[in-house]
Amino acid sequence: MKRTTWIGAVALLALFATAAVAPRDAILGEWHGTSLCTDRKAAPACNDEIVVYRFTPAGGDTARCAAYRITSGEEVPMGELDFTRNAKSGDWAAGLGTPRVHAIWSFHVADTLMTGTLTQVPSGAVVRRVRATRTTRH
Repeated sequence: MKRTTWIGAVALLALFATAAVAPRDAILGEWHGTSLCTDRKAAPACNDEIVVYRFTPAGGDTARCAAYRITSGEEVPMGELDFTRNAKSGDWAAGLGTPRVHAIWSFHVADTLMTGTLTQVPSGAVVRRVRATRTTRH
């Protein structure tokens, strides 16, 4: 009986520790990983990349991402996007619009792991998959 109480208390503490992190704070910080091409027919110019993402507060439930690729050991800026959090799924999304590309970035954060996709609009083709780990918390 005592063991059950102890396990229940540990589970409750873990729940409170998770709930203590504000939704936006879950994505803030620096992430390092890979962004790999998944559909070269839909995106023939795509190149696999080593990436760095730096998320900072951007007001409300929004986070700004400054994205870099690593080329010859140096960070090369790729641009900035504002991501908003979907309250139901907890995922983060940002639209990407250029004269040649219309797509949606979507990221899912689970503690120190972030996974995501870049999906073309309107075709729905997933052209990139991202896997990154947190290196610093904001």
